[in-house]
Amino acid sequence: MFSEGFRSVDAMGAHPIELKRGIEEGKREVLGLLSAMKVQLTTLEDIRHVCLIASNFDEELSQVVAQALHTVGVDGILNLFESSTLETKFHLINGLTFERGLASELLVQENKTDNKIEMELPLVLVVANKIADTKRLMPVLDRVKKTGRPLLIFSEHIMDEPLSMLVYNATKQAFASAAVNVPWQNGLEKEVLKDIATVVGATVVDDEFDLKLEDLTLDHFGSA
Repeated sequence: MFSEGFRSVDAMGAHPIELKRGIEEGKREVLGLLSAMKVQLTTLEDIRHVCLIASNFDEELSQVVAQALHTVGVDGILNLFESSTLETKFHLINGLTFERGLASELLVQENKTDNKIEMELPLVLVVANKIADTKRLMPVLDRVKKTGRPLLIFSEHIMDEPLSMLVYNATKQAFASAAVNVPWQNGLEKEVLKDIATVVGATVVDDEFDLKLEDLTLDHFGSA
């Protein structure tokens, strides 16, 4: 399509804007036809038939993949890894996991041996910027503290000063909180934070869209 389009513009004098509109119109027609032909996959057997064809009629593999899709839903996420054994198996992970720990180990006060924090029904704050100003974070902590619930913060990066305040509160057992910096870089941070916000039901705090820390209400927090 690209080669023919380039030839039409370069050799035949076609107008590039009109050519673009024609391609978009053709795309809409094709998508409409495909949409009319689609068949909803509702049962495990329906999904298995598709997986069987996609796996070159590998019965074992198609059954495992079909079971995984049926469990997480057709819009769920599947990751494939090479097995260290000859067995093909499906492992379900509930919730959200990624390879990054707490912004500071000093936030851990109880399970220091396991280096983990366990929270019950925390409010979840998702910030798509660096948290650098302690004064802007203080009103957030005051609002959450009044609810009696712990606070979990996901951010692009929480800087030393506000992190030190969270550590101090944890040390004095004045306020239960945890902070995690997202592990991705190269421009993917905000996309990952949007995904996290979707999972926990939070609104992403982002200065770019005029939603600032000091303007937050409890409705902007998620929960877990």
